[in-house]
Amino acid sequence: MLVILTRASGPFQPSHDMMRKFYSLYKQATEGPCSMEKPPFYNLIQREKYNAWSALGDMTKEEAMTRYVEEIKQVRQHVPFVFDSLWRPISWMCHCRWRLLTDAKLDR
Repeated sequence: MLVILTRASGPFQPSHDMMRKFYSLYKQATEGPCSMEKPPFYNLIQREKYNAWSALGDMTKEEAMTRYVEEIKQVRQHVPFVFDSLWRPISWMCHCRWRLLTDAKLDR
């Protein structure tokens, strides 16, 4: 489970750059390198998403997950009251994911 930031109403309004960063890291973590066809120039939103995701190149899924969580941690430092209720599940999930990755590497 990854938390996705959206432009919902509330005290925290992520910038478009931040949303693109989280989108690209989410896609990289869940699907791997960009596999979508480049959208036409007039489809600006899809084009921005494509550019952000494809810019990550061959980054591994694990690295994308790690970077995603690190970005969430940075956002949380600046807006702690928004993420307090979400932080415990995210922190627990990251610990479990790290444990699974560590165990998998030890099994090899």
